[in-house]
Amino acid sequence: RSCWAGRQTYAVLCGEIVKMAEEAGASGDKEASGYSASNFSTELLPHLLDLTWDKVPNVRLACARVVAALPESYRASCVDLVDTATAQLREDKDPDVRAVMRGDTEEAAGEEEATAADTIIPTFTSLDNVISEATEILESGQ
Repeated sequence: RSCWAGRQTYAVLCGEIVKMAEEAGASGDKEASGYSASNFSTELLPHLLDLTWDKVPNVRLACARVVAALPESYRASCVDLVDTATAQLREDKDPDVRAVMRGDTEEAAGEEEATAADTIIPTFTSLDNVISEATEILESGQ
């Protein structure tokens, strides 16, 4: 069974890690920065770049949003891989992915900002949890 939601969440979380680290770095708060750029580029980035070739367009879109906004310092140990992934995403068959890589965020955003961490992450739940919750509702007669 495909776990596209988990892969999409991974991409969104990578983007949030970079964003939080950049914000903490800008404020001078090294303690709150979490992952350093070098740790990110060696531990998380290679797995993120694997999503460039994912079969699910929304996973590639989430990946593209992170790759397109990735600061240079986060690319350090994977420059060639980032360049290859960037080229792949610029030629992606999905128009939204290509739009993100062109910097055309309005076209790729659609009607709502679907990958903001505060809106996308809470929507991910396992099928078992959904079934369990639905069963409880049905059994309680609600």
